[in-house]
Amino acid sequence: MKKESLIFKTIYLTVSVVVFLASGGIAFGQWTDNGTNLTTSDNVGIGTTTPTSKLHIGPLDGNHLYLGSGNNNYGWRVDTQDLSNGNVPLRFFKRTNGIDTEVMTIRNESGSVGIGTNNPKGMLSIQSTTQNVPNVLLVGGYNASDPTNRQLNLTQILNATTANQFIFLNGTLGAGSAVGSPKCTSTYTPCFGIESNDSNMNLITGSVGTNKNIVRALSIVSSGNIGLGTTTPTSKLHIGPLDGNHLYLGSGNNKYGWKIDTQDLSNGNVPLRFFKRTNGTDTEVMTIRNEGGNVGIGTTSPTSKLDVAGDIKASGNISAAGNITAKYQDLAEWVPAAKDLSAGTVVALDPAHPQSVMSSSIAYDTRVAGVVTGNPGILLGEGGEGKVKVATTGRVKVKVDATSHPIQVGDLLVTSNREGYAMRSEAVEFSGVSLHRPGTVIGKALEPLQEGEGEILILLSLQ
Repeated sequence: MKKESLIFKTIYLTVSVVVFLASGGIAFGQWTDNGTNLTTSDNVGIGTTTPTSKLHIGPLDGNHLYLGSGNNNYGWRVDTQDLSNGNVPLRFFKRTNGIDTEVMTIRNESGSVGIGTNNPKGMLSIQSTTQNVPNVLLVGGYNASDPTNRQLNLTQILNATTANQFIFLNGTLGAGSAVGSPKCTSTYTPCFGIESNDSNMNLITGSVGTNKNIVRALSIVSSGNIGLGTTTPTSKLHIGPLDGNHLYLGSGNNKYGWKIDTQDLSNGNVPLRFFKRTNGTDTEVMTIRNEGGNVGIGTTSPTSKLDVAGDIKASGNISAAGNITAKYQDLAEWVPAAKDLSAGTVVALDPAHPQSVMSSSIAYDTRVAGVVTGNPGILLGEGGEGKVKVATTGRVKVKVDATSHPIQVGDLLVTSNREGYAMRSEAVEFSGVSLHRPGTVIGKALEPLQEGEGEILILLSLQ
């Protein structure tokens, strides 16, 4: 069997050499047959009589290597092309139904590789002439359940004038995508990626599923403006559109922190709102109205430049170029007292405790100091345990006793023998002149009380 094989190879080689010489060629080189392989240490040329390498296919144009079906309709073709000045790209073609389409080129002058282009602009240049290409480039590990998940995926959408380029980190471009309305598909994790178009670079995301709408979460435009929730930012940082978009600062579990947002009311009224978040519930604490610039703390509809629904505390000075107004019309201060006293109680200085007051209990007492008030218009001093608010001027409610004498509007009031109560002052005659005792007057009655006990409004003015 070995001898027959050797005879066959010898005849084949002899015929090949004779045919080659008959055609005007020249054969060189020695071939060795070891019974299994036919080898030579010389260069071998296919299509060239001057091979310069171990296997030399040439000359250039029109010579190629074909790998494919027996009928030449489907397969791959590899060849070279002599352009000029030593530029000889290596080209790879796919053959479909007998038609060759160039799919990859390697340029010898630069080493650049072009996929989908025969003129690569970089070391690796990928280009497609198809409008919607779901996967231009995939880089990453393979997931049998979802091959497009957790891969770097370069994608593009084209039309006559606009191109959208995508880099998906999770997912891939969904079916039915078009310029301006792309979709994404991802099985296990949400879509994440980067989109670039003629005017924006966008960070994009989409929910898990098939052909889900893409959300452009962040946009950067050519001016350098950044948009969150908007693709047309008009400032360096633009959060919008209006309702439903906010800035959150707080804990990682979203239960505690601060939320800042806007609200589109109407006619250009877009208040800036600040919310505190407690256990996941947002409570609006401050509002700035853009139509008037009013600031509301504790109210959503401020009617002045600063409108506070609650207490205000200042550690420094408060200055006003205009008026200071108050709902209540008395001036009071915090004063120590031996016991808690109710509003409307008439008080006198406590001789046993300097700078303290007590309930009055002596008629016409010159130690009278004022009336305990509940809600003074202006309150001075510092509050604390063992102190009461004593009004010394203004309008205030006071406890009165009209048992002995009815009280009319305009009557002067003094202390009485009833603890904490005032009564009508009775004038005394002095040299034919009716006088009220100096240092005992609390103020003037602004309301009448015909009999018994009660509370009336007085004009407090110690005399």
